[in-house]
Amino acid sequence: MGSPSGVLANPDVIIPAQQSNPIPIVVNCANIPLNTEISVVVHPANGPDVQAVAMNNVGNLASSTATVSLNMPRGGGIIYAKCVSGVTGLGADTSSKELRIKSLAETGWTADGERFSKMEIAATLGGSQQVTYITESGKRYPLAIR
Repeated sequence: MGSPSGVLANPDVIIPAQQSNPIPIVVNCANIPLNTEISVVVHPANGPDVQAVAMNNVGNLASSTATVSLNMPRGGGIIYAKCVSGVTGLGADTSSKELRIKSLAETGWTADGERFSKMEIAATLGGSQQVTYITESGKRYPLAIR
């Protein structure tokens, strides 16, 4: 299969009608801390969204997986995965001269005078990632990618 398109009119994957539910969906993660909740959402062409959650508990920070069991609705739809994390990356610990995971709250980043406490990362099959920063009160600020 070539690069997935994520376009409903031209499906990337066709699941046979005989396939029984739930279906295991493996989500590959990069630079997401272990044991982060990974949500898989199906947005069907007709009907309400279906969502299931699992933890990325296999692997390490650089490369991990989460296996989500999802009751897949029949018909076409778009599948995407998302996670919410309070981690921004690695930072230097000057007292021990080691690298450690740095929380978003430690950065001091703010919007309208309010600190960011976590970020949401969402991606569709074949699509780009969307990053949204979330403040302590829950206000959401999507990252504009240029």
